[in-house]
Amino acid sequence: MSKCQTATVVHSNKLINACYSLTLDEMRVLNLALTKIDSRKKSSGAIDILPEDFANLYSLPKKNVWRNLEKSLSSIMKKPIVIYYTNGKGKLKKREIPWIVFKDSYVDPKDGSKITISFSDHILPYLFELQKDFTSVNIEYVARLNTSFSFRLYQWLVQEFQSNYNGSYNLLMTIEEIKRQACLEGNYTLFKDFHRRVIKPAVKAINHKTNLSVTYEIILKSNKAHAISFTYIDEHERLSSGEVLELGDQQPYRPRLLRRPKVTKGSHAEGEWQKTNLKLLRDYQTDLKTWDSTAKLTMADLKKLIEYSRLFDSATYDAAVKELEERQSKQKPS
Repeated sequence: MSKCQTATVVHSNKLINACYSLTLDEMRVLNLALTKIDSRKKSSGAIDILPEDFANLYSLPKKNVWRNLEKSLSSIMKKPIVIYYTNGKGKLKKREIPWIVFKDSYVDPKDGSKITISFSDHILPYLFELQKDFTSVNIEYVARLNTSFSFRLYQWLVQEFQSNYNGSYNLLMTIEEIKRQACLEGNYTLFKDFHRRVIKPAVKAINHKTNLSVTYEIILKSNKAHAISFTYIDEHERLSSGEVLELGDQQPYRPRLLRRPKVTKGSHAEGEWQKTNLKLLRDYQTDLKTWDSTAKLTMADLKKLIEYSRLFDSATYDAAVKELEERQSKQKPS
């Protein structure tokens, strides 16, 4: 175990929820630049980006780092942020603003190479002199993520638990909202493709490489995927010593539970479905305890465990009911 003292990236929540589409390298270099500013103060003016900082932060080989920095920053200048707002007549409008306004490159074998950038005046209110409605993200965690969408999803999750603290968290987003904010409208017309190629890999990466443990449920409307409910906890809130867990790929991945079959309530087929999900959750709970003796299922999964064990495993049922009552009592205001 070691103390976690790393740089943070601070955004206005309006920026967190804006629409923009950046590649992985573009997201990485932008977050590196944001670690070099103080959001409590006025604009810092020009910012220097060093190739070695980029390589070290993201554990990248130094080969091609300069080329990737140049390419990424030039591309960011051509990709505006779209911020949605409601005008005086209650109509939804959108405004496009640039991230950065200039980029100077300096190649100096003696003093070192660097790229100097400046954020645009239009984006300054979303980055500087922030007093409220902002989200602070630990760069240590996002630096481990390997897709641009996992960056965005992690930001949305952190925003929710920083604004609505209660020990465990829930974020409900419609598929339309997710695609709009990630600038994926018109892509992945089949939800199964969107789920397989975007949602599932992002959740897996966040679970394995950050402080969050996430499960999710697909919400249907008229038998079509309409929204996703993300339930999650901050693993580091569970430790009272002030130390944090060394994170790695050993963190168990929460299995996907089987969807309830279209069968008669109380039938044998329903019972088999419950038994299967009960085993999946019990095995996952065991793996969590092996990984960290203080780890717990999310409240949502704990309630599922109670539901599935009610008829088939009285010992698991009694223990889960007791744990749920204890955790709910701790959440009640004193």
